[in-house]
Amino acid sequence: MASSARDTLADVSELVMIILSFIDIRSLARSARVCRRWKEIALDLLWREVDDLHRLMSKLCPFGKPMRKMAGGRTLLSYKYKRRISKQDWERFSPYANRVRRLVFDERSAKYRTKVIDNIAFFDISGTKPDRLGGVLPNLQSLVWHVHNPESQFKAITFMHHTVREFDVQIHPTVHAGKDIDFIWQIGSRMPELTHLTLRLGGPLQQLEDHFCRLFERLPKLQKVVLPRCGSTTSVIEGLSRLTYLREISLGEPDESGIGDTMNTEHFSPILHEGAFPSLRCMSFSALLPAAMQFVDSPGFPANLSRLYVHVTSTVEANILRGFFSMVAKRCAGLVDLVVDFVICPNIALTTPAPPIETRPSISTFRPLFSCRHIASFEFRWDYPLCLQDCDMEEFASAWPRLEYLMLNAEAVIESTPSTLTLGALVPFASRCARLRHLGIYINADAAPSYMIDAPFNALQNLSVGASNITAADPVALFLSQLCSPYCEIMSGFRWPDAYGIALDNAGILDERRTKICEFCVRWNEVMKVLPVVIRARMEERDRVAFRTVQHEAGSPRQMTPVIWEATINGSPQEGT
Repeated sequence: MASSARDTLADVSELVMIILSFIDIRSLARSARVCRRWKEIALDLLWREVDDLHRLMSKLCPFGKPMRKMAGGRTLLSYKYKRRISKQDWERFSPYANRVRRLVFDERSAKYRTKVIDNIAFFDISGTKPDRLGGVLPNLQSLVWHVHNPESQFKAITFMHHTVREFDVQIHPTVHAGKDIDFIWQIGSRMPELTHLTLRLGGPLQQLEDHFCRLFERLPKLQKVVLPRCGSTTSVIEGLSRLTYLREISLGEPDESGIGDTMNTEHFSPILHEGAFPSLRCMSFSALLPAAMQFVDSPGFPANLSRLYVHVTSTVEANILRGFFSMVAKRCAGLVDLVVDFVICPNIALTTPAPPIETRPSISTFRPLFSCRHIASFEFRWDYPLCLQDCDMEEFASAWPRLEYLMLNAEAVIESTPSTLTLGALVPFASRCARLRHLGIYINADAAPSYMIDAPFNALQNLSVGASNITAADPVALFLSQLCSPYCEIMSGFRWPDAYGIALDNAGILDERRTKICEFCVRWNEVMKVLPVVIRARMEERDRVAFRTVQHEAGSPRQMTPVIWEATINGSPQEGT
């Protein structure tokens, strides 16, 4: 009986935890006052993840009246502790500190935009912490530290602890090389058990490249590393190749400051020794495509990859791209996910005028990849629209029936001549790729579709069209209503619109195409709004036709109730009552 009571109590506690996990911070604080059991559950949820450092550190000791200071044209409130932190303060703080598992400090957040904890407060914390407590947050597992200036990055040392497994840091090189070395050394010294490391740079990579390589040597348990764009230099890749447990190398997303200095990867040529990357399954790097091809062909390249992401820093001729695809198919036949990504951004020069359509990547360029029969995700981004026809989509769909994600240069630079692909290009994927959830393709929605629809999409959730040509929304919505479900989202535009616009400016593309981009996006938004309505209207009409058919076959329509009809069209006719 006692065991049954304990089980019931455990079930109730688990239920309370699920319910409380959906309420806001203020409600959680109130829930902690209900009873002792609720208090423990509510406090665990309240302090498990902290994104307001000021709120957390005020629990240690009260802050004094803030001092006003100017920085970057803004008025900031700088906080110091009202008094020296005592032993009793640490004892009162311990129940909160022990619960923190994840700490996020992001100076871009509104929580930190005006409230600044003074450096002296961090010195007080480090200087008064009893040794028996270990770290300031002794059970911390994940630390995120994003800052705008070099001085703020050193505050992260206060919370570095051997329990931390995930560290996401933005590093700014300083004028004092010794301080940079010390900060990076502290990462390896204080957090040797790291398994996930994300590095973001606020300055030139050259100053820190060697220090990063030494850092990797001090972190033998790393399983995943996220590098900045163009941060996968020859030395960095060679340093990572020696890590026994490393399973994934990824690249961070581009931001408004650019993708980094492409000069860092201009001479990309890592030399991998036998046994390099023994556990790697996901590889990402930035390089020129000929250098990427040589790297994939090198003896130590891990051939058992499931994912390969290549950020190309410049487009190349179609025959070179075909050679790269041939090499990938030869060395990595078991690939499930392949990405070739050319990022259009301000510091990348676009080719102007655009190359002739017949010289661009065509279906023959992609054919070598079709021997990789396990491909479930393929993402290809280039500059200008590809030389593809609707019938070429049959080859893609037939070669990769397991496709779940396909992005086929949907965000191409708009041209005066519309795309050679029509809405009919979607039909082969609907017929042959039952698992397809995301499809991105650059089309001419004004042209008559070249394929008749024979089956709708089973699982499509997103259709990306970039700035595809479209004049009228209604006929496009009518066509798509036969293919898509009411829950399929139409996505137009570009993943990085501001940088895309600056890149067009730099390339001298200042004609009416810029206006058309906005017009096309507006039309696609209209399609997105009306499409669910049209789909439901079509479904209702189909149901009405089916109902009339059932009535006619039954011969006595007055005896057919809606419930009986519903069972009939579901394939299980029932007797009337």
